[in-house]
Amino acid sequence: MIAAHRVEHVPGGAGEVGPDELRDRGGPGGVQTHTEVGPSLLEVLAAARIAPTLNTWVAAVGSDNYVATVTPAEQFAGGRPLQLSLTEDGTTLAQPRLIADGDVKGGRYVSGVVDLYVGTGPAS
Repeated sequence: MIAAHRVEHVPGGAGEVGPDELRDRGGPGGVQTHTEVGPSLLEVLAAARIAPTLNTWVAAVGSDNYVATVTPAEQFAGGRPLQLSLTEDGTTLAQPRLIADGDVKGGRYVSGVVDLYVGTGPAS
């Protein structure tokens, strides 16, 4: 089983917050604080025996067909955590949520993740 962890950075690069908080700036409701717990995207890929490179991309598909693409290099080279949250604020989610820590407006947060597509492309 993959060990869960908490995202501890403020999206938008505003610095660190307490270990139980994740702040999302930019939504219509203003600043939101949540505790997201789940494996990092790198842990999920490792469990699937996928070794990402700098050119690897992952597209997360939500149950509403919303798709967002991230690159694992953001995490291992850029230091920006990517997470599949399984629990928010102590409540188990019905389906995982992709969290792209550091995104100011949360456009790459995908709720209800039902599929992950992994590919590689040439560096541009």
